[in-house]
Amino acid sequence: MVDLSLLKYRERDSLEGIFKSWDEGDKSFDVVSLRDHRLRYYYGERYDSKKNVLDWDYQTRVKKVASIIHIRQYREWRDSGIAFEFGDATYNVPNRSTQSYTTGMMKGGKDRGIKKEVKGYWLDIIVSPYVAFSVGVEPVNQVSDYIIWPPSFTSTKSTSTSTSTSTTNDLRTVRQGSLLHCQRGDGNGATQAPRG
Repeated sequence: MVDLSLLKYRERDSLEGIFKSWDEGDKSFDVVSLRDHRLRYYYGERYDSKKNVLDWDYQTRVKKVASIIHIRQYREWRDSGIAFEFGDATYNVPNRSTQSYTTGMMKGGKDRGIKKEVKGYWLDIIVSPYVAFSVGVEPVNQVSDYIIWPPSFTSTKSTSTSTSTSTTNDLRTVRQGSLLHCQRGDGNGATQAPRG
């Protein structure tokens, strides 16, 4: 599936360490504190006013280019790190794939000035995953627009709906080699997608 022959042994060992750390037996991953550490570093002295900072970021950076992202969704993601919630699921187990290693310089102690691998939460904390999965997703065809967003309910356009449809279309393309093609419904505005 994946050819690792061109990697150096050190790089292979690093990947192996990351994959092993995803094991349930590794209890040392506290995503909340690692993410909070990243946020404190990003905000610096503005940490206590982070709600104002994220509102500013949304208004000046996000809203202009990605109006589908609602301020509440963006605020929730910046506060908790959870971007997409579906149904009434409870998200109380950390996603271990969000932890990884990066080279960092030790700031204190006997190892001061030495480069070491640092385990942490190194995912995006500013832009959001909405850009990759939700923003700019176009309907597959004219009919599929009604599956995602019924014409009478334009306020139902959301990043979660867009992401779900986009991901479904991507997986279908990989599985069947073709995009989702929709059929017109019963004349009452309803549409149907073929199963398969």
